[in-house]
Amino acid sequence: MNRATLLMGWTTISVIYFIGSFVIVGGPFIPLMVYAGLMVVFYAGCWINTINEWERRPVMLFGRYIYTAGPGLTFIEPLFFTTLDDVPVQDLVIDVPVPNVQTKDNVSIGISGVLTYRIDPTKVRDAVVQVRHVASAIQERALTTLTDTAAGTDIDHLLADRKKFCLDIAEALRDRVSTWGVEIRAFEIKGFKINDKDVEQSIAMKARAEKEGAAELMRAQYQQRVAVALDEAARSYGEAGRWLKGMEVLVELSRSAQNHTIMIPSDLQNALAAATAVALAKPTDQAAK
Repeated sequence: MNRATLLMGWTTISVIYFIGSFVIVGGPFIPLMVYAGLMVVFYAGCWINTINEWERRPVMLFGRYIYTAGPGLTFIEPLFFTTLDDVPVQDLVIDVPVPNVQTKDNVSIGISGVLTYRIDPTKVRDAVVQVRHVASAIQERALTTLTDTAAGTDIDHLLADRKKFCLDIAEALRDRVSTWGVEIRAFEIKGFKINDKDVEQSIAMKARAEKEGAAELMRAQYQQRVAVALDEAARSYGEAGRWLKGMEVLVELSRSAQNHTIMIPSDLQNALAAATAVALAKPTDQAAK
């Protein structure tokens, strides 16, 4: 409880005592010692303070910061000591939106981030004494840092390495708020938008071209592997094997073209028939040997 609560309680007890004693009864119907005892009991009760685990309470004495109280059950003298608003010490997350900023290469973008920070429980005094309204001050610092960092970065670097961009902002914020007792946990990009439609289309076309080029390169590499494998297979074929492979190709063509007629030259047909006969007869000759 604070000083105002103590004084208000004392005043209420005194008014009830004097009105009841001298106005209504015409004399003290409550002994003076009982009245003094009530005042002392209420004064002692005002020492009791309960502070949450995730909060700390700054304690002042005649305008000077004395100590940080909490958490749990604490006793603070209410008549001479004053307390400020409780300071949260858990992780806090705030939005940092910048709707329009020019990058280093003159591209208009909108960017929004999420900043995670906390006040060091051992440095609550700095958060109270060194800066006024620490939460709003951190919000403004984060906005200016995000704007300055984005303005000093070109769009390609921002798109290519967002992680480093976020680390740069977090590091810059740590340097700027180091005297406030604030720990910068992380900065992350939540949203990103290119305000210039032409630039957005050109970036999309560039990304599409890079993907198509990578696909063509991969296709060419696989075709090269297939060509090498086919070349090795062709070398392992004999004369009859090549003709049999040709027959296999014709069979596959006939399956894929069911409603079509395939014309085969007579000399090719005779050569295929002769090669087939040789291939079929070769195992028999080897068995006879």
